[in-house]
Amino acid sequence: MAEIRLGLIGTGKISTQLAEAARAAGSYRLSAILSRDPARGEAFAAENGIERAFSDEEAFFTAGLDAVYVATPNCHHAHGACAAAAHGLHVLCEKPTATNFTEWQEMRRVADRHGVVLMEAMRPLHDPSFALLQKHLPRIGRLRHVRLEYCQYSSRYDAFLAGEVKRAFDPRYGNAALMDIGVYCVAMAAALFGAPQAIKANSIFLHNGFEGGGEAILSYDGFTVSLGYSKITESVAPSVFLGEEGTLALDRVNATRTLTLYPRAGQPEALPYRAEENNMVHELRDFAALIARGETQHAWQAASDVTMQILDTIRKEAGITF
Repeated sequence: MAEIRLGLIGTGKISTQLAEAARAAGSYRLSAILSRDPARGEAFAAENGIERAFSDEEAFFTAGLDAVYVATPNCHHAHGACAAAAHGLHVLCEKPTATNFTEWQEMRRVADRHGVVLMEAMRPLHDPSFALLQKHLPRIGRLRHVRLEYCQYSSRYDAFLAGEVKRAFDPRYGNAALMDIGVYCVAMAAALFGAPQAIKANSIFLHNGFEGGGEAILSYDGFTVSLGYSKITESVAPSVFLGEEGTLALDRVNATRTLTLYPRAGQPEALPYRAEENNMVHELRDFAALIARGETQHAWQAASDVTMQILDTIRKEAGITF
């Protein structure tokens, strides 16, 4: 596979993790970083082994890249992805891929028009633990209920409580607990089960209108999926799949480390799985494989379609606005 010259847009923590994963994944050359702040961009490039830093968007997109990773605030994902695709660059876009389904559809149209790969960086769907989960689900018999939970006390919440509203708690950037944290639960449900028949949702809001956490119930034929997520609490509960013949439990939705099968009659069984320390490496390998095959239409886009539609419905149901 030819080396992929990768450019990064955004200098946040997630870009640092992506750069680390790209070095581990192979096939990538960290060629450029785009930041509105030249000094910040230069510092980020030096710290992460990136060849060049740009503050001018056009210069960045015409710098001889093959692909771009978009890690700007949610409200800017569509712009960055469409601009990259229009320059003939493949696009890996951080989750959530857009702020709404309409934006995502436009991103797909532009990518299709220019014949480039567009993929959402939804790490749990590319992690081998997801395939392991799919393989063993039939062992629990007829599925009746699923509980997907991801509650992570944000490192920026204490500052918010002290009166400092950082971007992570500012809804003007397309942020919400649903979009930042709950999206992992939504994506897993969408990829496993498709579009639900009905959705009910409720949210908790902070004083500035930011959604701090929430819960949604997705109804399917014969079973339900409940989603619990939060940026202001920490959860110790696993996510579980409850069937008539047993239960499957995974410790973390976004980066699974353990999967355990609990037969209704029998002893618990730890499913064989060795987690990567940085599981973004898996999405990068899948992205590279799509580029190598020239596969611009792929199953992960279909999962993103359903994910964005579910997110739109939950937002409407719960009253989440940006």
